[in-house]
Amino acid sequence: MADPKKVTFEVTIEEVKGENLVSQSGGGKPSTFLKVLFDEWFTHITTEKKEDEDNPIWEGFPYSFKYETSFGRQNHLKVKMCHFQVLEKKGWSRANVIGKAHVDLHQLATGPDEFVLPLSEPSAPQRLRVKITMKQVTEATVKLRRVRYCLNGLGPNDSSKLRVGLVGQPAFFSFDQMPPPQQSGGELVVELEFEATRQLQCDLLSLKKPEPQNRPADAKADWTPRARELHFTVERDSGSSAPFMIPLADFLDQGGRSGG
Repeated sequence: MADPKKVTFEVTIEEVKGENLVSQSGGGKPSTFLKVLFDEWFTHITTEKKEDEDNPIWEGFPYSFKYETSFGRQNHLKVKMCHFQVLEKKGWSRANVIGKAHVDLHQLATGPDEFVLPLSEPSAPQRLRVKITMKQVTEATVKLRRVRYCLNGLGPNDSSKLRVGLVGQPAFFSFDQMPPPQQSGGELVVELEFEATRQLQCDLLSLKKPEPQNRPADAKADWTPRARELHFTVERDSGSSAPFMIPLADFLDQGGRSGG
């Protein structure tokens, strides 16, 4: 069972590119490698050297990992850093620092997905262009206890199947043997009593800033639900129905939901 005090993020460093890098030894294009330290030593990445390039794109990316912290609130994330260090290889064991840059984890969690970071020792307009995403992963338990549906044009001999899942993902509940329709209140309905449970992991919650045009200068980001919906799709002989959708945030807020 997940620790309720801990917050988990899925972090992906898509690409890191240097721009206008200058050799510290004078003359020529530098041969550089990159070090990345995410929240001190939580994740430590060292790339291979790129030979004689002033605009290198270092290899080893995309690089993904899960980041877990007990201090996931926005004020705590502001003091945690992702550090980048560009070094120029000199001989077998020596390396000169070309420049350093950093971005706090709060900025990573709230976007944008691409950052332009000036290097700290600019003998020229040296900088890094970093593509990185940081999304919170939320564990949720979905329990289904009873399904009852009525479709327009449902016939007494129609067979049907039920698929339940998140949009864009395979169904995690599939019922291939739904009972035949029964008369109820002048309508033909299909009703199934059962209990089924699934654990979900998705980026259900996210730090999001207010829209810029409506944002005061001192506005803070806050946790808001992403648009993740539970889809119920009925398949029958005459084709599939349009899915009935329930926002997952409704389950979090109300503990359950019913719909027609």
